[in-house]
Amino acid sequence: TKPPHGAIDRIRGRGNSVRVAGWALDPNGGDVEVVVLVDGREAARRVARQPRPDVAAMYPAAAERGGFDLKVPADPGDHNVCVYAVGSDGIDGPMLGCAQVTVGS
Repeated sequence: TKPPHGAIDRIRGRGNSVRVAGWALDPNGGDVEVVVLVDGREAARRVARQPRPDVAAMYPAAAERGGFDLKVPADPGDHNVCVYAVGSDGIDGPMLGCAQVTVGS
């Protein structure tokens, strides 16, 4: 069993939230959950199901759906935001990425 993998396209503070977008795939097949941590605490968990033909072109065996674009509420100020993926078998993948973002009011 191999862990999921993926990449972050953007992590950005915006208004009263953080926007996180990218893609994640499970090489074993099945859905991948994307987990967003804000300051070390889980703030969102969603299945990566948005169409990503560009990713499907790189990984032909993968389904065309593996994208995510999440808006996560956050208090004003500076935050450490990290994203990782969990495979369909419950195995955590490596951290997809982290960034320091500022959320404004």
